[in-house]
Formats: sequence, structure tokens, C-alpha cells
Amino acid sequence: MRWGYVVIILLLWCWSSLEAHGQNDEPSPKEAVPLEQPVPSYPFLAGLFGMSGYCEVRFDVDERGYSFNHYTTCTDYVFCFQSKKAVTQVLFKPAYRHGEPRVRRNVIYPLEYIMEGDESGSVDRDRLKPCRKVPIS
Repeated sequence: MRWGYVVIILLLWCWSSLEAHGQNDEPSPKEAVPLEQPVPSYPFLAGLFGMSGYCEVRFDVDERGYSFNHYTTCTDYVFCFQSKKAVTQVLFKPAYRHGEPRVRRNVIYPLEYIMEGDESGSVDRDRLKPCRKVPIS
């Protein structure tokens, strides 16, 4: 009789751990975890003129962690190239469903460019404009 209770308890424990694993198995599609942080270079002209800016790079992540379908919007065009270039050079942790890697769509990665010594410390994020599609090699 005791073995019956032990088996039931073990089955319940295994079932609850599988249920908890399934909940953490499917992250939100917009949460992409980079394996290393993107590090864009500050654009030369922006530094020369003391410009600060903000960009959002929207993309998808494939099963291996590579980003594709990049769409960049920035407050000023001078930040577009470096933002897209920085995100394309980073690997991301892929999404998983039922233990299998899957494509994660519509990820948004924000990048902020602030000049050292800028008193305001913030950029008007409402002025985002789409960047031109320029291929990066």
C-alpha cells in the first residue's frame, strides 16, 4: 500500500514539473534575449554636431538565433545605418515551443544615442521616422 502512495506522489510531482516547464517554454514573441548586447558606433556626423537620437529596430529571429527582416525607425536619419548594423551582428536566443526552436516575429530592439554632457538626457521618441532600406554587407 505504501508503494502505491509513493508512485502517486512521484507521478503528481512529475506532472507538476512538466506543467511548469511548459509555461516557461513559450516566451513572449517580442522578448528577444541577445547573447551579447549590440554595440553601435556613434555616427561621426551626429558626434560632430552634438546630436542625440533614438532608434527602434524591428526584426524577426530565426530558429538559430539570427535576425532577419530588419525595419529601422530613428529620430534622425544619421543614426539609421549604425543601429541596423549593430543589431544584425548579434545572435539572439531563439524562441522555443514544446522544446523545439521556432521563429520569433516582430521583435523590437531600442537603441538610444546620448552625447556625454547632454543635460536633458532624453530624446523625443515621438519623432521616429522610417529609415531608407540600405543593404548592409
